[in-house]
Amino acid sequence: MKTNHIFPLIVLLFLALVGHSQNDCICQTINKKGVIVFQCQTLPVANDNSTQIGLGVGSINKSPYVSLTVRFKDTAIEIDKSFELHLWLEDGNVVDLQYLNGGLAQMGNSQLAHGIFPLNSVQVVKLKASNIKVVAIKLTDGLRRSYQIKKNAELIIKQLYCLKL
Repeated sequence: MKTNHIFPLIVLLFLALVGHSQNDCICQTINKKGVIVFQCQTLPVANDNSTQIGLGVGSINKSPYVSLTVRFKDTAIEIDKSFELHLWLEDGNVVDLQYLNGGLAQMGNSQLAHGIFPLNSVQVVKLKASNIKVVAIKLTDGLRRSYQIKKNAELIIKQLYCLKL
């Protein structure tokens, strides 16, 4: 008799977990003149007194990338196009990403700098295997900034699985 009461609980837990994993994929697909863009929501991962860092993943025609958004308390500074985005992982690996595209934007009362950093297959494997520990960037003011991940450390792993590469 006791097993009959446990089975519905197990089913409810399973359904809750399945629903949770589907909710991790807050992404959208956009078809722009035959170019398929799949973009997952950029979420905050770190901050300091003057900036907030957000990361997300996406793909353009199934070519994956990491998107970086820097939200500024004051005036935005562009991402240095010659500097790699460095992602230190909890397993000790470092993934260095080359800048592809980006710029400055305004969202509400905040100024933003954003950049797109393509991923190769080796980088995807590394990023799927470990949470991010530190993000390092350089802006055009010449300063290199490192941010300890404070939340959403597993974001890149979850979103890469949403891409279904």
